[in-house]
Amino acid sequence: QWFYLGVPLIEQIPSGINFVVGTYVIVELAEVGNEGVMYGLLTTVSNLPGTFGTMIMNILDGQLSYTADNIPDDTPEIRNGVAYSYLISYAFIITGCFWVLLLPPQKEQVAELKKNGGRQPHVAASIFYTLFVIMCVSITSNLMTMFESTKCAILAGGDGCPDDMPKGYLAGIFVPSGIVGLAILYKVFIAK
Repeated sequence: QWFYLGVPLIEQIPSGINFVVGTYVIVELAEVGNEGVMYGLLTTVSNLPGTFGTMIMNILDGQLSYTADNIPDDTPEIRNGVAYSYLISYAFIITGCFWVLLLPPQKEQVAELKKNGGRQPHVAASIFYTLFVIMCVSITSNLMTMFESTKCAILAGGDGCPDDMPKGYLAGIFVPSGIVGLAILYKVFIAK
């Protein structure tokens, strides 16, 4: 009982510390009057890896040779599939740690970047659009896992659906992404 209750509770302590330290960044980055927008943006971006990672693992796990039903069989094939899933998971985590090298080391460097960093509207627009598309794909994929009719899709971690299955779920990705893409193109190139 302790294993199932104690460990998750203990994990919340470093998660809480991480949250508090992460929100201090907002104080350094936010301009006066934009604190709420900056908090919303940073919170959304910091929560994206959880949903996007779930989607990627659903897709990869769907292609491996094990399911919850056949894990008790404990064959070498199933062991290898589970081992591959752990290796892939840890590889993504370690790769994610390298992004820390792109961050400025101290708050003086952050202030310097804010003051003299320049303006790159095209880069900012492409980063925003990429993160928005990742959010749309993640939400759509995670919602697909909840419905029997779309559970079979590879995007939801299934083995693939029949060819005659309607593809209406893709509207959850392409419609918002298209609207935001057009708005960004208008803002960056036309309404300078």
